[in-house]
Amino acid sequence: MNLNYALEVRQQARIVRLKAERVDHQVAARLKEVLYLQSREDPPAIVLDLSEVKEMDSSGLGALLFGKRQANARGGDLLLVGVAQAIGTMIQIAQLGHVFATFTSVDQALAFLDENKPNHSDG
Repeated sequence: MNLNYALEVRQQARIVRLKAERVDHQVAARLKEVLYLQSREDPPAIVLDLSEVKEMDSSGLGALLFGKRQANARGGDLLLVGVAQAIGTMIQIAQLGHVFATFTSVDQALAFLDENKPNHSDG
């Protein structure tokens, strides 16, 4: 199964805009691949735009955790944008609210990354 998404690379992060209404086990498997590959690129920070996603099962939540671990391993992060209320509730029920930084817009997430840059520079 192909995963429909748009990718935009900015200085602060790689923005992945997921084009799916539901993240089930099939979509989650492909999402893990995408997040893994994107976390291997520079910059390793990923902003995952979930604005079009209305439903997510536990495998989707697992994919988000996987993506966060991969990005963190390279000194980056996985930030979530446009989290639907049902998905946000699931994150809270799973007691993962402290794990994921969530934002209402991509610009908000990018501003957060700008404000929380590591103290090293690349040139």
